[in-house]
Amino acid sequence: MGGAIPAVLTIPIWGILLAKPILEGVAGYYSWAKKQPYVPWQGRYYEFGNIHIRVFEDDFGHLWFCDKDVLQVLGQTVSKTYQFAYGESDYRVIPGERLQGFSENAVILVVSRIRHPSAGKFKFWLEREVLAPHHNKREKAGLPSSARHQEKDPFRPISGSKD
Repeated sequence: MGGAIPAVLTIPIWGILLAKPILEGVAGYYSWAKKQPYVPWQGRYYEFGNIHIRVFEDDFGHLWFCDKDVLQVLGQTVSKTYQFAYGESDYRVIPGERLQGFSENAVILVVSRIRHPSAGKFKFWLEREVLAPHHNKREKAGLPSSARHQEKDPFRPISGSKD
């Protein structure tokens, strides 16, 4: 009996000592779990009109735009015609991703050719918010900003839609 009374009296003390770490741990876990769906996108997209535009940089510093995102802004869906219309140099599988994308040149052509109310604003946004800062950053670093290098091809040709 001598050990039961002190144990019962120390339970509230242990409760007070452990309450804060337990509550902080639960809150931290909740915050972490809430952010997990966004981890693959973190820092790898732009946003236009509440639509995420995933942009990737290849080994040569050229930007590639996820086709689904660009076409969603323009009210279009992905089709095989883009593969034939732009060829492998401007429309291909983005390296390290299971996504197809447009090159910098092709995305401007696509936006220019599609008649959609947002097309003009989207083109202006692309040039001002994505392409110009990217090219300026590369020029400041002493790297070529838009010349295509053909000696090594870091991409594989498109063999079919995976997504």
